[in-house]
Amino acid sequence: MAWWSWSILLPRLSAREYLLVGRTAILFPLALIAVRCCSLARLSRMLQWRARRARGAEPVAASHAERVAQLVAAVGRRMPGHPSCLHHALVLGWLLGGRGLETAIRLGVVKRARALRAHAWLETLPPAPSLRFFDDAEFVDLQPS
Repeated sequence: MAWWSWSILLPRLSAREYLLVGRTAILFPLALIAVRCCSLARLSRMLQWRARRARGAEPVAASHAERVAQLVAAVGRRMPGHPSCLHHALVLGWLLGGRGLETAIRLGVVKRARALRAHAWLETLPPAPSLRFFDDAEFVDLQPS
């Protein structure tokens, strides 16, 4: 991605969002490695461990969680290696888990023109309000909750 794509994103951010963008840019390469080295079950346990460890942190408002998801998506579009929806969900889950919000990665499939397509998204777990990030309604959840 060209340098100017970052120059469009960065001037519009607050100081706190700059830090978040930096952490996100570091987490994407780690997510690429983690997906290759770990099973989905292990990745899910890591997200739950992170959220439990951060319990007692300041509660996350839905609007803040949505803004974090927007920034993760913006950074992901600018990262080399074209991170997939699974990488996006993993990075967002880690960031929200750091604020004590438990999440679960969901996988889904859909058949289009004789081909199966897969997608990953992130859902919050109770007692938090139900939120879904990077969701595409046409995909059928492989593991219904």
